[in-house]
Amino acid sequence: GNVYGTPFCEEAYSIVQTMDGGYAITGWTNMPIANHPNIFLLKLDSLGIPMWTGMYWFPVNSKDEGSSICEVPGAGMTDRYLIAGRANIFDTTNFDAFVMQTDPGGAPISLASVISGQGTDEAYSVLWGGQTFLAAGWSNSFGAGDADIIFWEDDTAVGSPPLAAFHFGWGNEEKVMDDRSLIGIPGHWAVSGWTKSVGPGIPNPNFLIIAQDTSGFLGRIHPSAPGAFDEQAYPMTLTHSGYAIAGFTNSSWSLGGDDFHLLTLDHGLNRPVCVIDTLPPFVDIS
Repeated sequence: GNVYGTPFCEEAYSIVQTMDGGYAITGWTNMPIANHPNIFLLKLDSLGIPMWTGMYWFPVNSKDEGSSICEVPGAGMTDRYLIAGRANIFDTTNFDAFVMQTDPGGAPISLASVISGQGTDEAYSVLWGGQTFLAAGWSNSFGAGDADIIFWEDDTAVGSPPLAAFHFGWGNEEKVMDDRSLIGIPGHWAVSGWTKSVGPGIPNPNFLIIAQDTSGFLGRIHPSAPGAFDEQAYPMTLTHSGYAIAGFTNSSWSLGGDDFHLLTLDHGLNRPVCVIDTLPPFVDIS
């Protein structure tokens, strides 16, 4: 394996294979200001050799962290990159969720989208949907004070409000925490996370899968039998018959400590065993 870094600290959180056969990685570095993370973008060729790097921060230079990256296809060498994460954009007290855009060489083009409220807002997953992008994370700015899952769709125009934005939460904590929690296209997507509001064993978390299709919003809660303790979902992927979601559980009868937990659902988020499908309404925050 290869190691990439500086005399300072670097942490990587997301990697994507690019259309030229190489890779793009995002995370953070505290170069040049120790204890102040800055967004970091590293472009590698197909052999893992660094081609260029980018480092970005906002005017209130406190903490800026990249959590997820995707490629925006262009013509030839005009592919761009979108980075989602959290940053102290407007003040040093609370994080704002952001999606920023760079050119093919890593130069910043624009701050494509910001979700900013009175509390903490953090983005953890971003993907390109063809004409617009989709992003997801969590926020405590729009609910009753506890964390809610947030999802939004936007284009890359500077300063435009989101085309659509929703929060999903019911009194306790709901979070999305993985760079590959979100899959799909506008109008037909799914996101994986966890809820402490609904399902057995609450306030211990249960898997929470939310989707949108032509019929509207769908939601599924999934514990691991007997479901009395923690189940947290992280990445998800499409399968030939629906979705596969990975995470961990410590509710299993037969195994001790934390265990891998794999959930499969069909395209309608259906599974005949251990799935709860009654959820309170979702809220539009656009």
